[in-house]
Amino acid sequence: MRSSTFPFRRVGLLALVAVMAYAAGRPARSSLLLEIDTYDLVIANGRVMDPESGLDGVRNIGIQGDKISAISAEPLRGKATIDAQGLVAAPGFIDLHQHGQDAENYAVKAADGVTTALELEVGVADVDRWYGEREGQALINFGASAGHIPVRMAVMHDPGGWLPSGDAAHKVATPAEMQEIRSLLEKGLQRGALAVGLGPAYTEAATNQEIVDVFRDPRRALTDGIFMTPALVKLAPWPSCRIIGTLSEAHILLQALELDGSVA
Repeated sequence: MRSSTFPFRRVGLLALVAVMAYAAGRPARSSLLLEIDTYDLVIANGRVMDPESGLDGVRNIGIQGDKISAISAEPLRGKATIDAQGLVAAPGFIDLHQHGQDAENYAVKAADGVTTALELEVGVADVDRWYGEREGQALINFGASAGHIPVRMAVMHDPGGWLPSGDAAHKVATPAEMQEIRSLLEKGLQRGALAVGLGPAYTEAATNQEIVDVFRDPRRALTDGIFMTPALVKLAPWPSCRIIGTLSEAHILLQALELDGSVA
């Protein structure tokens, strides 16, 4: 995942209609007050909600630089102050399934309280290029998976745009194509992809063996990370024919890979 490099105050203004993101290492107790006379920004009188600590009460938030430095029931002084009375301030929401990954979508997400938007289901083929196009320009944090769908499209030169319409959807991969697919997915993980994205409903010709092979090579990443599928996926009881099912069928994939995991 990559972090936004926009000045914090721009996101802070949007928090009036949405939520605030806590800095790393935020306190577990209900208030934090550092010895700072005047903060860069104070968000006053907001209803502060923190699921981790259970805090739910009216507080004042002191921001210094790009970090939340104080959460206090007492008044705080700031170079700038925003009155958030009647509004909620909370840790920023994380959207795991966000296909819109451009400036317009990021602005809407920020206004809706989302501070991290991740493209994990479909994912991307060229991880370096995808991150590079957003580095230093995104209003919120962003990240993506190495996607089986776009990688299959790249390998098979599929003419489709976002989703396949040609060979990547309708053709069984050759051994050489499978080797290239697995290689590109592994490269994506090494270059910063957060997961392996899988959408078998869009790659109907992908065999059960292909799906298993996709996850067999990066199994080390899976044990410490995740793989992402839509809520309704097409996974088969190994090794029988394919069926429509829910995420519970992902256990079959884990068993095929000899992994001990759970599916949320």
